[in-house]
Amino acid sequence: MLFHKKQYYIKVCNFLTKGKACNYHLKETHDGLEGVTLAKTVKIVIVGFGNMGRSLARMLLEKAKYIQSKHSLTIVITGIIEVDYVLIDSSEKGLDLEEILSLKKLELINRSSNLAFEEVLDKLSFDIVVELTPSTENGHPGLEHIQKAFENKKHVVTSNKSPLVLKYPELKALADQNDREFRFEATVGGVIPLFTTVQSGLSANEILRIEGILNGTTNYILTRMSEGTTYSEAIDDAKKLGFCETNPHDDISGLDAARKLVIIADVLLDSNLTLDEVKIQGIDKITDAQIIESHLHNQVIKHIASIEINNDGIQGSVKPRSINLSNPLAHVNGIMNAIHVFTKFAGEITLFGIGAGPKEVATILLSDIISVGLKA
Repeated sequence: MLFHKKQYYIKVCNFLTKGKACNYHLKETHDGLEGVTLAKTVKIVIVGFGNMGRSLARMLLEKAKYIQSKHSLTIVITGIIEVDYVLIDSSEKGLDLEEILSLKKLELINRSSNLAFEEVLDKLSFDIVVELTPSTENGHPGLEHIQKAFENKKHVVTSNKSPLVLKYPELKALADQNDREFRFEATVGGVIPLFTTVQSGLSANEILRIEGILNGTTNYILTRMSEGTTYSEAIDDAKKLGFCETNPHDDISGLDAARKLVIIADVLLDSNLTLDEVKIQGIDKITDAQIIESHLHNQVIKHIASIEINNDGIQGSVKPRSINLSNPLAHVNGIMNAIHVFTKFAGEITLFGIGAGPKEVATILLSDIISVGLKA
């Protein structure tokens, strides 16, 4: 009995994916069909289309063929939600990213639908909410986006720190209750896959202590100061290079690193540590004289975030420390981040990676999306 090849593959695809969308790849021999390789289609909606969202869209364009070849996965953006506009396309191909990235803001606004976030969840068929709105003190609106996504049976990938700092245990419970994946590797450490490494690769090890350099901006400033640049000049350089915001308060004060520390403690140590419990000291009081004094003792000043586990529970702190050159963190310079994990059986493990830059962090977001997509 003979089948039209395209029809045959569509039948197999529907059978293996229970009717879900997939692409098919033909592989022929002189005898006919040799095998079937399925490329599952995963649909995502991006909430927050600033630098990070645009970088992710560009990376999806660049890596589409590689992802399909390597993972048999096709990732389609079916919605983009911004403050001023909402773009949707429920077709199998999704939104035309190349076109969208070429349009100016007013042109995007003119193409906007009138749907609110809740209506997109209700009316649009897709798999993953990628929540990329900025971190805020009260966690809004990212917190509501993540909660409503889980309640509507959507998986979540995010780079937004605030919801996890404020409500990680509740969000994790909501994800589990709805049998959804919750991925947030991009919230801490730039490109460093911290949670994947520790939760998978070190699952048999007891963690004794964690310390690290979690903010690329402060590390860049301290690196420049150690090279002889003044504090104010180093900040100006960081702004010109795009390594910090116009108002770098959260970085300089240590607040950004403290937020990341809370996430690490809550996720990896089940600690329920709060931001108020972290002792925070910024780098704005560091003087040139202190930098020189450290050098004279073969030391260097770094802004260290640390979690100590003792009889009183878990203690968190973010503060400048003068450390010996034998410490792996002493050689982490510029915008690099590093996380030093002390374990009971595996000893000390240090992870290094770029700690800033939307393109770099987009790679971690994409890795999370691929991981969820393969499971979805």
